[in-house]
Amino acid sequence: MMRVLFPCMGLLCGIPGGMQFALATRNEEVSNPAQRNAARLYAMDLIGGCVAALFLAGLIVPLFGFWNAAWLAAAVNLAPVLLFLL
Repeated sequence: MMRVLFPCMGLLCGIPGGMQFALATRNEEVSNPAQRNAARLYAMDLIGGCVAALFLAGLIVPLFGFWNAAWLAAAVNLAPVLLFLL
């Protein structure tokens, strides 16, 4: 059971993150098509992921516990998913 459930959970968590970058790239490409924008967006994505991981692991999980932190991360990722679906 866990051999199937664990990869599915990883997939469900990874899809919103990938959609966020794709949405940002498509949105930026429409307003200003240049290769420099893609590099800037990718750098911002990496920096944001690093800051979020440090913030989540260093502050949110110890203060609120794992499950509350997981629900918070899911709620934060819900907005880009909804924007992508629109």
